[in-house]
Amino acid sequence: MLYPYIFGITAAATILGFLLELLDGDDKNYWAVLATAISAFVANWLIIMLVMPSFAHILTGGWPLIILVNLGIAAFWSGILHRGRVKLNGVIGGISLFTLVLIIWGAAAIFSPPAWCATGQIRERIALLDIQPANAAYPETNLKDIIRVPESVALTKAGNRLSSGETAALGSFAQPARAYIQTIQGKAMYAVDLKITDRIAYHQYGDHLPGYLLVDATDDNVPAQPQFNYPIKYAPEALFANDLNRLVYADYALGSPYQIWDLDGMEVDEDLNPYYVGNMMDHVMGYKGIMPAGVYIADPLTREGKYYSLLDVPSWVNRLYPIEWFVNQLTLWGLFSKHDACTASELNKEKVDWYDDVATPHGVEYQFAMTSTGDDPAMTRLIVGNPTTGKAVIYDMQGRNISSIMADIEKRAENILKSTGHKADECEIHRILNTNTLYCILTTGNDSGTSTSGYAFVSLEASQNQKLEDIALAESFDEAYFTYQEVLDRIGKSSSVENTREQFQIVGRVRSNTWVNYGSRAGTFLIHVVTEEGQSLYVSAPGNSFNAAIAKPGKDVTATVYQLEGQNFLTVSYITVNGEPDLDTGK
Repeated sequence: MLYPYIFGITAAATILGFLLELLDGDDKNYWAVLATAISAFVANWLIIMLVMPSFAHILTGGWPLIILVNLGIAAFWSGILHRGRVKLNGVIGGISLFTLVLIIWGAAAIFSPPAWCATGQIRERIALLDIQPANAAYPETNLKDIIRVPESVALTKAGNRLSSGETAALGSFAQPARAYIQTIQGKAMYAVDLKITDRIAYHQYGDHLPGYLLVDATDDNVPAQPQFNYPIKYAPEALFANDLNRLVYADYALGSPYQIWDLDGMEVDEDLNPYYVGNMMDHVMGYKGIMPAGVYIADPLTREGKYYSLLDVPSWVNRLYPIEWFVNQLTLWGLFSKHDACTASELNKEKVDWYDDVATPHGVEYQFAMTSTGDDPAMTRLIVGNPTTGKAVIYDMQGRNISSIMADIEKRAENILKSTGHKADECEIHRILNTNTLYCILTTGNDSGTSTSGYAFVSLEASQNQKLEDIALAESFDEAYFTYQEVLDRIGKSSSVENTREQFQIVGRVRSNTWVNYGSRAGTFLIHVVTEEGQSLYVSAPGNSFNAAIAKPGKDVTATVYQLEGQNFLTVSYITVNGEPDLDTGK
């Protein structure tokens, strides 16, 4: 469809130039028609090949741009080649037509549904998103599934792997382009595609990229896994003739009724074959009301691609509905679901404060934190979007806005980690220990890349107190999680761990008692206890417990303990040493 569009639009511009010359009667100059044809062809080729505007709707960027440019070219040459002549009807007609088209397009854009201040039409557009309140609390997160590696670190891990060992030569012409999180074979992974950084070395390698890399999103200790048996010739940032965005635009999007979104993220199927998947967006309500109609799946090895309707998309595709579409819909929902359009009141209006895509065992989900639009915006709710169904669920959650909490986490990191430059990089909302929690991974960066520097947990409800000491933060995930338990206990939340895990009592003799630098700044006593029944157990007690400190080997102890998910030791709620005074209470 590429050259039919270019030649067709150029022919229309040439005819227009001819008609403008006819307006000049005997003073017409057909050289202006030829100049218009040549200039229009060059301009149309550059616009379509380089700008790649959408022609899916008469009011979208492609048609207004191409019409106005070609009108301008015809009027320009009519004026230039008529300088010094008496009749300028052609250039006057061209300028008048240009102005008229601009006015008509502007008016049509304003009044195209949903029009300004048309509350009914705006709510009709809002209804394109199926959004419903949750019928239960946000589900508890399994710690084994929580992300430990942010996108920035995944890119660094991929780059380091690419430039080391037997693949070191590849780093001379290729580097990671984008880390795209998804669920692959039931596990959260980043698919990292490559971009060309040296065209000469790329040509010497054989004019293709070696493949891609996988990075485990839940274990920072696992190195990037090269998948270099896929000779990729077509990619979003490849050379001009192999640029996948341009090829898909020319092969399919141009001439179709759809816009194509987000083709630059690589997804892989269950057999680890790589593809680029773009969302095909249909104009269902004017030119502003759009929603996905399907996806276009392109094979980067062969350039072959296919359009799939939403009902026929392969099950391994994670994102049928792009996150940007959810943001647009929720922005309208927050402003106008409870308010008429064009009203000055900000009461009950909401906005999207923060959003992220989160990998779960069941696939990717989108998280959106909504806040009020007032001078002191506070979090009002969490909305979770399903990228495969296009539906959203509302969970009522209160707290400070996420950006403010992230800023406090970075301040807290300077105190706890004793250094500066820490960034709250990847943040997600989870329900942990029966508490709505903001979980963040901290990173630091330098010329050699980005690395993980810490982890943080913050109760959304407690964040409203604006106390830095309520932020549980440590270098390791386990220490930060342990500290979070202590924070919840200290602030006396009803959702603290003692109230959400079954407690039981053990009585036994201490075999060993070792202080370890784990958990809070006071550390932890790791105590080996053999119970009266002969069972060998390890229990952890807070490092600031005097009773735990005097629980020396050979002493008999009584402890109230509970088991935490993902830990192979017991956590102490309270411990006393038999025959010794209770030093923690003074009794």
